[in-house]
Parts: sequence; structure tokens; C-alpha cells
Amino acid sequence: MTGGGAAYEFRWRRWALLRDCVVHHLEDDQPGSRFPLFFLIGSALGGRSLMLSPGPLASELRQIQEGMRGLGVEALMLGPETASVLYPSIRGVSAPRPLSEAERRDAGVADSSSSLADHFGVFFSSALEVCQRAEEALLQVEVIDL
Repeated sequence: MTGGGAAYEFRWRRWALLRDCVVHHLEDDQPGSRFPLFFLIGSALGGRSLMLSPGPLASELRQIQEGMRGLGVEALMLGPETASVLYPSIRGVSAPRPLSEAERRDAGVADSSSSLADHFGVFFSSALEVCQRAEEALLQVEVIDL
């Protein structure tokens, strides 16, 4: 994610788990219904890039971050699309499910008492910094899959 001289590189898995939490907890399992720009980030997968408006994206990110404050890390979700990538030999996953304790450890959950806003804090602060710099420079935010 780049814009206005700022850049933030994040792992697909981190964004996908955040997306799964957003879809399940904040969008009532309707992907992109409340946060369409955030959801579009996934469109950059596969070596593509996309341009997003920094102000509206930042607004969505702040709303998502606030919505994640009241949820503990036990609320980390694995959606069907993410499960199909992480576990290709398992077929028929049709509904989101909470991550197991082992999966939470693999996802880097260090403090079981933290909120999802804390767990994804670096994503939020870094992405918001890119949005702010892009907006100040009157530029778009570019999301690129490298």
C-alpha cells in the first residue's frame, strides 16, 4: 500500500483474517456491505494493483478499528475463502468459524487479553498513515500485490 511518499507492506494472511473478522462481526456476513473500499483491497491479489481514494478508505479503517475494540482475540474468524487458501485439502467450508487456539498462535496472537483492534493495530496505524500522506499530497492510495 503506497501513497504520498508513505508505504506499508502487509502479509495477505493478516489482511485476510482481518477481512474475515470485519465481514463476520461488522457486516453480518455480507462482504463489502459496509466497508466496500476495505473489501476491495483483496482485488489486488494475483499481481494486480488498484487505486483507492484515501479519505474514504481512512474513514472505513477508523470505523473498522473502532468496531474491533470491543472484540477479544478469541473472536478471530476464519472465513471460507481464507480457509480454502490456507487449507486447500479441506473441502466444503461454507461458513466462517473462530480460529482454534493453535491457529491464533500461528496468527501471532501474543496477548490473549487484547482486543482485535490491538491485534491488528499495526495494520490500522500504518494504513492510516499511508492514507493521510496520500490525501495531503492529493494522491490516491495504491494497493499492489508483489
